[in-house]
Parts: sequence; structure tokens; C-alpha cells
Amino acid sequence: MQNAQQTVEKAFKAILNQYEIPVKRTHNIFELNLILIKNSININITEDECDLLNSIYIPSKYPLGSVLPDFEPNEKICRNVFEIAERVYSEVRNLLKQKT
Repeated sequence: MQNAQQTVEKAFKAILNQYEIPVKRTHNIFELNLILIKNSININITEDECDLLNSIYIPSKYPLGSVLPDFEPNEKICRNVFEIAERVYSEVRNLLKQKT
């Protein structure tokens, strides 16, 4: 599931880079999305989806126990995370094509 989080993070950073918008070093999806919104770039992702993706990154990168601290991933959660990543990736890819 960390790969799904990374997909969204890197997609957001790619669009920021393409639009020459400075970004500090962060893995926080919510924070990256706010930067996009402040620059009138709206990606179809909710605050809850950002929070879900953020809940995956740190524990899976630096595990102390479970990948998800508050719950065990099940098929429904995994599918949801992958659908978010796929949707965001597709949307960002289309925006990048329009920019070039």
C-alpha cells in the first residue's frame, strides 16, 4: 500500500514541478494538495483520502508494528487506496499532457 501513497505523492510533486511551483521536502499528501489548491490546481481527492494515504506512509517506511497503526488493512481498504492512487495518477497525467 505504500506504493499507492508514493504514486500520489510523486504525481503531486510532478505537477508542482511542471508548473514551476516550489515545494518543500514533504511526504504529506494533505500538505501537497493544499499547495496545489492554493495554485488553482484542483485534483479530485478528498481530505479523508489524503488522511488515509498519510496514515500509510510513515508507519510503512519506518515500521514499529503494523503498517496501519489504527487498523489492519483488508481487501476493501486496499482496493480503496489503489483506486485513489489510480484516479489521482490518471488525472495528473492528463494535466501534464495538457501543459506540454
